[in-house]
Amino acid sequence: HGIALLVNARGMSAAANALVLAGVWLLFAVVGPSCVNLLIAVRYPMPSRVEAAVEARAATQAVTVQGSQQLGQFLQDHPTTSSVGREGLRQFALLQAERDRKVAERLQAVETAFDAQLRQQQRLASWLSVLSPTMVAQNVLLDVAGTSTFRFAHFRAEVAAFQQRWRAYFEPRVLDAATLTESEYAAAPRFSYVDEPSELMLQRVAVPIAVMAFVGAAL
Repeated sequence: HGIALLVNARGMSAAANALVLAGVWLLFAVVGPSCVNLLIAVRYPMPSRVEAAVEARAATQAVTVQGSQQLGQFLQDHPTTSSVGREGLRQFALLQAERDRKVAERLQAVETAFDAQLRQQQRLASWLSVLSPTMVAQNVLLDVAGTSTFRFAHFRAEVAAFQQRWRAYFEPRVLDAATLTESEYAAAPRFSYVDEPSELMLQRVAVPIAVMAFVGAAL
């Protein structure tokens, strides 16, 4: 409305006003977001998820092969369960845990690099989005609907925390080659998603809405 009042105040014809407003709308709704996305892609090029998956597979392949060889050698030395005993089961579990730990470290390194690049893109996009009211509105609507990148990052953090609790509960029992009882199974951690406080979402959407209101009032 502010831009429309500003254009109409110049005393041009209705056709000229419509043409100018259509051009402004295209600038903010089409050209602006396209330029922002292009600038982000040039400044922080993002590898595809497929490339990241291939890189993660290559990073973990050597560790997986080495760990599997150690496990295979153990099974060769102990071909039957009766020849293993509980101490042998503990040793086998330690070999498995060591292999899984090394694989997780390699995967974490690849995911950390991928997530760092993604965060840089998101940070730049949040600053440049103020150049386009449509991008601001889209980000606000996504956040209110619970489908924004911030909400997804919160969900991933909740899952990672549950994974740590799950590992802390079961890993000592696995390494001890213990038999899981019914009560221990009942006491195992259960995943329960806790959404982020609404105040955080309101804080994120309040700033862009206030900026848009200020620009509209100024116009």
